[in-house]
Parts: sequence; C-alpha cells; structure tokens
Amino acid sequence: MKNEINLRVFESFEPEPSDAWQKKLLEDYQKEHPITHLKAISITENYWGTTNEGEIRDLIAVHAPIEVKFKPYKTAFIKEALPDWSWLESWLR
Repeated sequence: MKNEINLRVFESFEPEPSDAWQKKLLEDYQKEHPITHLKAISITENYWGTTNEGEIRDLIAVHAPIEVKFKPYKTAFIKEALPDWSWLESWLR
C-alpha cells in the first residue's frame, strides 16, 4: 500500500499523554518558544521519493496556518537513515 501523505500538520502540537518522547519534545520547545501554537516547522534534509517540489508539497498535508520548510531536501535515498539490521542476521543463524 502506498503512503500518499508523508506528513500531516495541525495547528497545535499536543502529544498523547502516554507518548513520553513527544511530551518531552513539546515541553522543551515551549521552554524556548513560549507560544501555544507553532508558527513554522522545519523538515529539511529529507528525501521524499521525488525532487519535484510540487509533488513534495502534495505529500505534506497542512491543516493550519503554519509555514512548512522542506527545502533543502535530499535528491536521493538516504541509506544512513535505515536501521542497522546486521544484528538480525547473526540472530537468525
């Protein structure tokens, strides 16, 4: 199944209470930026499966008056972004 939307952005960033990582991220952000809503987010240096900026914009669903900065973006797949599964090979033996 193809993922047609890679990112959804809503006006407020409110993590689920059970998600400790997102809750800490929000707390740290609010300490540095004492506002209740995000004004801009940066998702630069990612590979979107295309270099066509119109197609990249179509992969981002924005449901708020938030600026989404995605440039510069990678023009090829980022091999280093994949997890290292080498441990699994030895475990399966």
